[in-house]
Amino acid sequence: MNNLFKTKKQAVIAAIALIIIIVLGTAGVIFALTSSAPKAADPVPEQSQQIDPDEQAEPPEPSEEPTEAAKHSPAGNFITLDEAKQIALSDAGLTESQVTFYNVKLTQDDGIEIYEVEFYFKNKEYEYEINASSGRILDSDIDYDDDYDEEDDDD
Repeated sequence: MNNLFKTKKQAVIAAIALIIIIVLGTAGVIFALTSSAPKAADPVPEQSQQIDPDEQAEPPEPSEEPTEAAKHSPAGNFITLDEAKQIALSDAGLTESQVTFYNVKLTQDDGIEIYEVEFYFKNKEYEYEINASSGRILDSDIDYDDDYDEEDDDD
């Protein structure tokens, strides 16, 4: 019977080389399957549109309404913008018809989603921060306007 290898040493080296090839090949396949690198079959992402730097875009108009995504937490349990307004108004002892809202928005403070609710009533400026998940008032402030003329409200 003819041996493939002339010595035992050659057979051992060939076996080790074969094992290394199998291990490296398997590792390459595993890496290729779990890698987040783009693959040839992946679609090429669209290029962003070039904007002329001389063209000035108008800033968007401020909105009292948060986006749909901002209205709800991942669990979907945020209070609504109107509920935040009512919480602030109730705390101030006022109704919506008595005040002028000038800032109502959903924002983040220290990683917590909050509503900022700010409004005027006569010579007072009310500012509230309300936890968007619980509806709890986190902070409130009332500032007085000394230059206020009560006749301005009698129109």
